[in-house]
Amino acid sequence: DPASDSWTPLPPLPTARNHFATAAIDGKVYVVGGRFGGNVGSEMTAIVEVYDPATNAWTEAAAMPTARAGINGVASNGCLYIFGGEGNADDPAGVFDLAEVYDPTSDTWSSLQAMPTPVHGVNGAAVINGGIYLPGGGTERGGSSGSTGLQVFGVAGTCGL
Repeated sequence: DPASDSWTPLPPLPTARNHFATAAIDGKVYVVGGRFGGNVGSEMTAIVEVYDPATNAWTEAAAMPTARAGINGVASNGCLYIFGGEGNADDPAGVFDLAEVYDPTSDTWSSLQAMPTPVHGVNGAAVINGGIYLPGGGTERGGSSGSTGLQVFGVAGTCGL
């Protein structure tokens, strides 16, 4: 609480994990994907958990279509956009080019056009003037690679690009 400069404990996240994405939509906090351990080879998850401050409780939403970690998430127009991630066994670099959008109203996921450059671990995505900006990111699974590229995706008025 910034007004009182104090902290209040909340119910713990039901599924302990790291390297996940999070975003706030319509007063609720969405925690998406991630991995269970602290290293690159840890098991990944597709779980989506939602915290509602009005009820002070967590619920589970529809899982992401593909389990992965190191994803980037950003909210726009009441939708949750998820990009990239690591853990792709079918790719030599181990990185996903996936772009997906979650619609909280229908509790459904849709696939979007793939990312031109697969990355994971992007930090600082932003919605600016109708576009989702994704700076940098790792081009190979793990923390030893990096991109200086900037990928931009247009945002439609509903859950889609």
